[in-house]
Amino acid sequence: RIERDDFLENDDKIHPLYHVICLMWAHSKYYGTNKRMIFLFQMISNMIIESSSKFLDPGSLFQGEPDESLNMLTKVINILEKYRSCFMEYREKLPNYALREKNSPPWSFYPKDIFGRFDVYMKRLYTIKDIFEKAYEFYKAEKIELGGVRGRYLTRCLQEITTEFRITYAKWTQIQFDPLDADPKKKEFKIQLKLFERESEILERRMAAVVVQAIDECFTLESFIKFMEICS
Repeated sequence: RIERDDFLENDDKIHPLYHVICLMWAHSKYYGTNKRMIFLFQMISNMIIESSSKFLDPGSLFQGEPDESLNMLTKVINILEKYRSCFMEYREKLPNYALREKNSPPWSFYPKDIFGRFDVYMKRLYTIKDIFEKAYEFYKAEKIELGGVRGRYLTRCLQEITTEFRITYAKWTQIQFDPLDADPKKKEFKIQLKLFERESEILERRMAAVVVQAIDECFTLESFIKFMEICS
């Protein structure tokens, strides 16, 4: 069902999934060893990675609006984090599943033994989430209109900065590699990320300079508070 259904519908399947895994550990002669449980967990983790990647669709991940992509990615991450955290919960529950006539060893392996690839994948998702969050904040700045003597000039400066950021962000829509492929041997994502971070940091500093100038134009507490509200 996890493979078949829409991935966002899988939140309520995580606990039943672990329940079945624990039943297999308790009842199956074959899966009653740590070595085979490690293999089983690795297979399940790989399946969940593939299902989430298929849902996110690497080819169109950066094609939509950043706020919509951020919302979708956050929901996927929440489900994956739930799957990750439930391991410790059900490992503590194992005695409740144990059968008297069958002495299956407890899960003495470490989470890293089964979540190696999964954790690398999660790190990649969080990196992409940071990109979406940055784009979302820059796009919000497009709507800022400043008043005061220099307001028109500063507003134009902000618009120029956000326009340049759109050009920088648009490079993600032109990539020819899978951004969800977190294989350490593949360097394309890291190269693109380093370029994006360098360019966006310059634009962030320019925006900060504009904000400082705008604050200098706030001669009363009321105007300062209003400016802070406008910039959210």
